[in-house]
Amino acid sequence: MILELVDSSGRRGLGEASPLAGYSPDTPDEAAAALAAWAPHHARRDVTSPAARFAIETAELDLIGRRRGVSIATLLRGAPHGELPLAALVADLAGARAARSRGVTTFKVKVGAQGRWSDELALLTALRAKHGRAVTLRADANRRIPLADAPARLAELAAAGVDLVEEPVAELAALTDSPIPLAQDESLQAPTLFLSPLTRVLVLKPTTLGGFARCLALARLAARRGLGVYVTHCQDGPIAVAAACELALALPERPLPCGLDRHHRLVPQLHGASIRPAALPGLGLP
Repeated sequence: MILELVDSSGRRGLGEASPLAGYSPDTPDEAAAALAAWAPHHARRDVTSPAARFAIETAELDLIGRRRGVSIATLLRGAPHGELPLAALVADLAGARAARSRGVTTFKVKVGAQGRWSDELALLTALRAKHGRAVTLRADANRRIPLADAPARLAELAAAGVDLVEEPVAELAALTDSPIPLAQDESLQAPTLFLSPLTRVLVLKPTTLGGFARCLALARLAARRGLGVYVTHCQDGPIAVAAACELALALPERPLPCGLDRHHRLVPQLHGASIRPAALPGLGLP
């Protein structure tokens, strides 16, 4: 869903609400209803859909940026980061080879799918054998590892050369040890924030967390606690990915490689293996 704001001079501000079914805390219908209810009143505090809040914040910031002739990242940070590295989601060696040819040095592999654990481990092992320490390997379990199996599964991932695991189990508070640093993603959506002592990285998805303000607050918290952060998408369209790139460029500390490797021809911040400030103001879109 695209949100468009137009001012009296005809300038546009664009936003996008794209909840991912089965993953986001809200649904497309809920996001659409929230945007429809917000439009006549413009009372953002009453918007309960995170994706709708992200769309509203993006459209407002895009419009302000276009008026002032500066990017969203400049509005939020003053001096945005320069070039930032991308991470690529890979499903096989061919995909990793293509990403590596663009200069990508961080690969993420989804793990924990039903009946595919041995194949996933084999891919991770092969990636480490092929690229050595020239690449960083992330595994994203999406909370699919049973808690009882976690010690053995995490040990296997460590043996495969994995550097970081995103959301290994649903019961994160019950996980007391891990041979690999953890990243929190879905668990950041909870109404009450819980940060595991095993956590070393926070994953910022503005579509599920409710936009720039919430993500920047988490990034400031991470900086105070000495945690890393990176920004990823939620299978969003080009407008939301461009907004996520602006968020990455506006973070208080330089992020780790961001999982925004998507819509390269449509997102002006994306260049090969990196995120760079766009030439145009606001979102950088024409």
